[in-house]
Amino acid sequence: KGKTSTGLTPTANFKNKFISKNKALLAALKDSDIPADAPYNINLTYVARHRIAMTEQFNGGPTGLVGQVALPFTNSKTVEDIMEEVDEEMTRLEEYNTKRLWCATTAELDERIAARISAAEADK
Repeated sequence: KGKTSTGLTPTANFKNKFISKNKALLAALKDSDIPADAPYNINLTYVARHRIAMTEQFNGGPTGLVGQVALPFTNSKTVEDIMEEVDEEMTRLEEYNTKRLWCATTAELDERIAARISAAEADK
């Protein structure tokens, strides 16, 4: 058989891969030093668990899954986009843990955000 518009073979592979990525994210979060009551931990756990549950229940094709699990503030329109979201979150989790960002002050976080916005605008 051919491939879908997302480039994936039209099987359940996209579901299994997405579930595996989210489970890996939860495992990395559990193995991190991030406190269980840190807002980042709570939010990431909620999103990953929601995505796993929705994907396990989903019976449609790749495009339909994106509509069920893409975060509203992202521009994700394909399975590749939502897979990339999980990969990017893994990178953020590693940074958050390594730099112990749950200990950062609001001013420090504001500076980090401003620097990222400037870098993103410079890349355009």
